[in-house]
Amino acid sequence: MTGRIGILAYGSLIVDPGNEIGSLTIGRLNCVTPFAVEYARLSKKRDYAPTLIPVATGGCPVNAVILLLKPETSLQVAKDILWRRETRQDDLSRPYPEHKPPGEDSVRVEVIHNLAGVETVIYTSISRNISVDTPAFSQIRQSNQYLNQPVKNNSTVFGIY
Repeated sequence: MTGRIGILAYGSLIVDPGNEIGSLTIGRLNCVTPFAVEYARLSKKRDYAPTLIPVATGGCPVNAVILLLKPETSLQVAKDILWRRETRQDDLSRPYPEHKPPGEDSVRVEVIHNLAGVETVIYTSISRNISVDTPAFSQIRQSNQYLNQPVKNNSTVFGIY
């Protein structure tokens, strides 16, 4: 095993993990998401910009990074800091509301075991809010075609490695 707990990063989380996650990160491990992702959500906190989310249909797996956390980091602390980063929480004492019933805008922290040699890997999941029947979604899906293109020279393509 490479590490005990890691955070699966794809999209903006790779280049901007935030201070909390950054201060607990001791390494990075390249991998591929074990699920498909797609720009299937408009983010209110990012001026309604399309956001990559895990999807059950459509999309494709993408290159990602597992942010390896310090060995003393508990799973609960990892969930808290990831949830705060993804929800843009300023109050660093707010814990991840794990037992709150999920809603349309709820950010859920999911767990994967034994991904790329890392014992426990967490990532966020949130519901799609772009209908697949709209012209806007068709346009976004067309722009996703670059996701299937190989990345050259470890360069960033729209925040995805």
